[in-house]
Amino acid sequence: MAHYAKLDINGKVLSVNRINDIDNKNEQGIEDESIGILFLQNIHGWASWKKCSFNTIAGKYYNSDGSLGDQSKVFRKNYPAVGYTYDENRDAFIPAKNYPSWILDEEKCIWHAPISKPSENLEDRYMWNETNLSWEKY
Repeated sequence: MAHYAKLDINGKVLSVNRINDIDNKNEQGIEDESIGILFLQNIHGWASWKKCSFNTIAGKYYNSDGSLGDQSKVFRKNYPAVGYTYDENRDAFIPAKNYPSWILDEEKCIWHAPISKPSENLEDRYMWNETNLSWEKY
């Protein structure tokens, strides 16, 4: 199965659709994003689609069992969900920003707090406090 994100004019992900492999391959049987996009355009009448990888998370490729996979298969940094944005310059799907102070990790294309989270053990849990710009135990 191939997965494609449906994008609005600003690159915001509206939905993620999957199609059969046959609808994503050229006449030689090779995967071709443009073939998949044309297939989806014909079915949905929507122009803007981008292929995505179900197995790519935070710039790493994972096998179906959750183990780290072949990193040459990393594709567009993250598997998107509704509300993510496709960034054309980075060729990456980026989740919505959690808080105004958070910073984008350019390598992984995910957001993180401006200060590191304290290490957690089983008894300690922390929540970000945007007002104080700090992690607070709860």
